[in-house]
Amino acid sequence: MLQLVDDSKDENIRTSISDSDADSDSKWKNDTKAAYTLTSVEPSPSTPLFGTSKQPKLGQYSNIALTSPAIAAGGRSESLEAPDPVSKNFSPSRVRGPSFESYDQGKLPVTKITNNVFNLLLKDLGMSKDPNQGYIYALSMEGYKGYVKIGYTKRSIATRVTDIQRCVPYKLDVFNKNDYHLVPNYERVEELIHEELRKERRQFPCTVCPLNKIATGTGCPKMHDEWFEISEAKASEVVDKWRKWMWSDPYCQGQLRPTERLKIAYYRRCATQLPCVDFVKFPRWKLPCIWLYEELHKSRPQKPNCSRWDSLCKHWMSNLVFCLGTLIFSHTLFVVSAMLPPAFISIRYLTLANSIFLGGFALLYAA
Repeated sequence: MLQLVDDSKDENIRTSISDSDADSDSKWKNDTKAAYTLTSVEPSPSTPLFGTSKQPKLGQYSNIALTSPAIAAGGRSESLEAPDPVSKNFSPSRVRGPSFESYDQGKLPVTKITNNVFNLLLKDLGMSKDPNQGYIYALSMEGYKGYVKIGYTKRSIATRVTDIQRCVPYKLDVFNKNDYHLVPNYERVEELIHEELRKERRQFPCTVCPLNKIATGTGCPKMHDEWFEISEAKASEVVDKWRKWMWSDPYCQGQLRPTERLKIAYYRRCATQLPCVDFVKFPRWKLPCIWLYEELHKSRPQKPNCSRWDSLCKHWMSNLVFCLGTLIFSHTLFVVSAMLPPAFISIRYLTLANSIFLGGFALLYAA
């Protein structure tokens, strides 16, 4: 048994500590800072207490208590054991509230943020992205109005909220009911939301994570940086906007569809006149080139794994009729030109070239 006792014999300190029993816990702790006794269980023979840089094993010093000389004489004692954040009964009552600070000190201008959003939209999903669906959630914290956490999870939102609750001392709430709907490519959706709200992004140092590391040898990151200083209405608007855009299936085989590329190219040219990236709000595009392109491709399959073979299989009848009609028309012109006098021999070759061109165009369109 190891016991370290302070040699101070100041009777005023002992009297102050004895009288603090009727005060609150916080005042009692402040009065006992000058003198204390560290009492612990005996360490295991294989692990020395001092002279080693290794981390203590889980549960090795679980009975550490902070007491004063007055307590050793029969006064009140209180254990300051680190709470177990892994336990379901963990209550962060002693954890102080988060102290938010700017994520990047607002160094990025709005034009740079807008350009980053466009780059994210044009970036291929790639094979590393999870093709499965997940949830995009937005959480508010009791006592911190105007701060919202936005993130994603593959598990249930309730499970994720329980994990986050270990690091904050106040109740978390899911205020947007649309968060319970699955979203494809949820990682890309989260990246777009975080980048658009870059100016409002905040972070805070976690006070629970060091306790996690002491109790379990592990812990979450020291800085929690997925918080934003915005209202709940603004958070719901931004999250719903990108969620609905991803529901429209803008990607095919991990690449952005041509129609979406045309929209982004147009609005990127006009980015200097746009206050923010709200181009996905428009339900209908009035530009003639985009409208015509959408009309030509609206009958094609809109599945993420679509291909030319899928298009041929789905529209084989219309493609067959179009090809046969074009070939018959071009060959009819060639036969009619053969009946003309030899003086019109040049017309025959022109008609033959025209029939070959139309036939090839029909095959390319069908593909």
